[in-house]
Amino acid sequence: MNTTADTSDFKAGDGLCADATLKCSLRAAVTEANAQNRPTTIHLGRATYSLNLEGGSSDSPTKGDLDVVGEVIIDGRGATVDASGLGDRIFDVAQEGSLDARNLRLVGASAVPTESGGAVRSKGNLLLHRVTATGNRVTGAGASGGALLNEGGTVMVTNSNLSNNSAVRAGGAIEASGGRTQVDDTTMSGNVAGPMPGNGGALHLTGVGNVTVNRSVVTDNTAGSEGGGLWNSGGGTMTVAGTTLTGNIANGVDPDNGGGALFNDGGSLTVNTSTVSDNSAVQGSGSGGGVFNNAGTLTVRNSTFGQNSAARAGGAVETAGGNVADAGSGSGGGILSEHGATTVTNSTVSDNVSARAGGGIEVAGGSADLADVELNRNSTGNAPGNGGGMHLGGASVVTVDASQVLANHASNEGGGLWNSPGGTLTVSNTSVTSNTVGNAPNGPNVFQKGPLVGGVFTVNGAPIAEGPNALAFG
Repeated sequence: MNTTADTSDFKAGDGLCADATLKCSLRAAVTEANAQNRPTTIHLGRATYSLNLEGGSSDSPTKGDLDVVGEVIIDGRGATVDASGLGDRIFDVAQEGSLDARNLRLVGASAVPTESGGAVRSKGNLLLHRVTATGNRVTGAGASGGALLNEGGTVMVTNSNLSNNSAVRAGGAIEASGGRTQVDDTTMSGNVAGPMPGNGGALHLTGVGNVTVNRSVVTDNTAGSEGGGLWNSGGGTMTVAGTTLTGNIANGVDPDNGGGALFNDGGSLTVNTSTVSDNSAVQGSGSGGGVFNNAGTLTVRNSTFGQNSAARAGGAVETAGGNVADAGSGSGGGILSEHGATTVTNSTVSDNVSARAGGGIEVAGGSADLADVELNRNSTGNAPGNGGGMHLGGASVVTVDASQVLANHASNEGGGLWNSPGGTLTVSNTSVTSNTVGNAPNGPNVFQKGPLVGGVFTVNGAPIAEGPNALAFG
């Protein structure tokens, strides 16, 4: 490489990286690397390579984005590729192509308005290692993946930083349309998805695919509707492990919008050894400040949910089924499970806030199994303000074992636990103490609403009768 200018290869495939003036540019080097029948490494200098040869067909090597159809390795050595003058993405990896990019900055890219993948689109194999992608975007009405689109391929992002990218539709930083996407030891911050539909502020999975996020930081991302941090599809499998999700915001205005950190739209979502804190579903009907699980399977292990908030329901986690409660019945500061299936083990759900009911957990016609869970210091608003720690509605079935329900607060009934007439709440080997209510007679620790009709409410083997109960269960 002996020029930072954007020039095309004079004679593609002749084995010589040279433009008409015998200069070797990044574009010319990629063109020649594609022509080789072996992995080919391009070494960049610590400089800024500006792409500005606009136009050409989508597969033209002489103009537009840099097409990768061979096995290309780019050793950036701290270089920056700036596409602010190109009007296109930077790299387009074909199904038969492979790109391994390392120690590189990708900035200022914008896919053509009808396409997704602001800086990189990949249908093949892509590895980004120690790559910073910032200030990239997609602007078309159906465009997703402000920094990166995985279109059915295999993508791995490691030790990288994806920040301040934006997409109109979904996936402020990454859109995974099927395929396999793995993000390790990476920060995704300040990315934006929206306004329409505005899902997955940092990452969005569409269709049947697999996404894994390991040992990463997902922070201060914003979604116009759902999943301020990450969004999983109905056919998707998403695993989040050893990861911190904080300060993410979902701006959805409807009761079935929200998920400040995560939104699971009927797929399989596992959160393991992670921290989900200070996330918000901020609009009037927004739900699931931490996690919104919509008719999917949510498994939480060894994790902490703290100080998340929701304007409507599910300050930490919301699990909803096919029937969505309207804004007038919002509840579930920690977990709202509505005809969904949620399992939480060896985790903490604390200091979450719901504007309505179920400061810690709300289960409305669904099922939930909790074991070794600390459900502490959660609180509700005042309309109706029931179930500071946990609130059960409908014919819910919940088991709680070897856990703690401590120092939660409800404005009205059931500072610790609140059960409906048809609910089945079985609590064992669990302490329920020091919970409070704003209305003193209404059960600071447990409250059974009306006579049981098909339901069961027991705490450590003791049946709970209708009305408030001031007993503490140590």
